[in-house]
Amino acid sequence: MINRIGNALAKLIRDIAYTKGALMALDRSLNKTKGEIKAMGQQYQQLRAEKRELQARMVVLERELQARTTDIDTEEVRGIRRVPKTYGQPHGTIMATIVSALKAVDGPVDTHTLVNIVLAELGIPASTPAEYAYARKSIRRKLCLLVEKGAVERLPDAPAECRSISRQAVGVWRWKGL
Repeated sequence: MINRIGNALAKLIRDIAYTKGALMALDRSLNKTKGEIKAMGQQYQQLRAEKRELQARMVVLERELQARTTDIDTEEVRGIRRVPKTYGQPHGTIMATIVSALKAVDGPVDTHTLVNIVLAELGIPASTPAEYAYARKSIRRKLCLLVEKGAVERLPDAPAECRSISRQAVGVWRWKGL
């Protein structure tokens, strides 16, 4: 193909096209970032309001402590995060639900299905991956306790259709009885 406009002019036109494309991509990125900044600003304001509420609660608690005793300094109290251990369920409810689910299912059941059964039966929230992972870990620990007692048998790896997206093996469990 014959270049009728010359190499220098063709290079200049190509550079203009590349620059226009880069500008379009940058505009899209700027608009996306602007939206994220707006959302982060709203989240920041929400977190600041939550912090003000907690600081107000802390003042009330400190006054109550001072009214009861002056021997304890609140600065010496170590802060800890509240982590739900039993999701508000009475002690042993999760274990009993796991056992009843294993007995109800005819044959082996994989961990994912068992976790979903327990979550649905007890109404435990698992809307985020972190909440689901916490619940799954809690249920797996209880399954391992049942394996140690001899009530549950962990079978070899699940068939390929039961494996997770990452191709990792999924635990398969079967009720043996006590």
